[in-house]
Amino acid sequence: MTDAFRLSRFYRNAEFTLPCSYSIYGVPHIEGYLDDAADSLFVGSLELENMLDRGDGGDAERVELASRYWTGLDVFQDPEYAIELLLRVCATPANDKNNGARFRPTQARARSMLAAMLLGTLGDLSNAAATVGAQGFGGTDALAHALYTAAVYADEAAALGLSSCAVLQIAVLVESLRLRRPQDRGAALEDLRFEALGSLWRVRDALETDPVLSWVPYLTGDYPTRPAGVRVCAVKGCGIEETAKWSFVLVCGGPCPQKEKPAWCSRACAWAGWAAHKALCASHAKDKAVNGAGPTDAERVRTAMRTTLEGRDTNAENVRRFTAITQKTSDILCVDDFGEDTARFVRDYHDLVSDAEDQDHSSDEPAHKKRRLNEIPEQDSGDETETEESVRLRRR
Repeated sequence: MTDAFRLSRFYRNAEFTLPCSYSIYGVPHIEGYLDDAADSLFVGSLELENMLDRGDGGDAERVELASRYWTGLDVFQDPEYAIELLLRVCATPANDKNNGARFRPTQARARSMLAAMLLGTLGDLSNAAATVGAQGFGGTDALAHALYTAAVYADEAAALGLSSCAVLQIAVLVESLRLRRPQDRGAALEDLRFEALGSLWRVRDALETDPVLSWVPYLTGDYPTRPAGVRVCAVKGCGIEETAKWSFVLVCGGPCPQKEKPAWCSRACAWAGWAAHKALCASHAKDKAVNGAGPTDAERVRTAMRTTLEGRDTNAENVRRFTAITQKTSDILCVDDFGEDTARFVRDYHDLVSDAEDQDHSSDEPAHKKRRLNEIPEQDSGDETETEESVRLRRR
């Protein structure tokens, strides 16, 4: 069994033992439980550092531990120890290619995290960036050196191919403090160190000019605006805007509010986006039925019942049609929502339905003959013989 495989196994075992080993007196120390897990898997008496060093250098594990110690996840929060773990990872030169293909992503992630941690220890510099004048950044030498150290690690992460949000945030902050170019700084700080960070500024300029990868407006708060009425495909990651009004023909037609209706640029995006929107649309339909937020169907049924009761529409076919409408909207016809007036209409309406059905069954004449007689136009003048003759001709 190789050291890397043994290391992965005791880490996996530690994930199962940690939730069961919590103490009621405090947060557990993760390294102690990792040692216990290593002993249970017959790793031997190797210490944690020796195990980390023998398992692919332990850089990925140190980065994971550093993130936990920085945030206090399942361990005692210790920012200083988190920075120390990342400094051990970053002590190896970034251009060393003897550590395999997995070396560069781990090193890039460690440098990006270390830059973000060092920037977090400097405090909030947004006020200084907002109030900086023509003389440039007026901070102390120690503050400028700490900011430069964070920028150096961000530059190394960018050189390794990682353009993370922390890297961009440091680049935007340094530029807003007027520390990037000598002509921006003036005479306040004669220092050319920030200008020499070529990879950092190359990534920053590329992300600013590229319309697809432009993250800088979101970091600075200057969000881009689009013309009113132009919709964007609702699928996350698509970002296609309509070229003309109503070019997005696939729009949700459910009961969700008009302002929240998603639009999709293609059928593929519609299939992908409907799965996420279906629950939201169904919740609006449920609220519409329970809270009485949809009086349209109820008013339609009440108008139909009034028309029937007033005698303007008394044939049995329309009565049965109104009965079907009542059954479909039975969930919104409740006395509490519409009052006693609606309940009275419902009672009278069902009595009318029963009377109409009784009249249909009481007639001995076949239904098809009665339907033909109803189609005979009324005669304004004339005797019965002429009327019977017209009926005989129509039956032929």
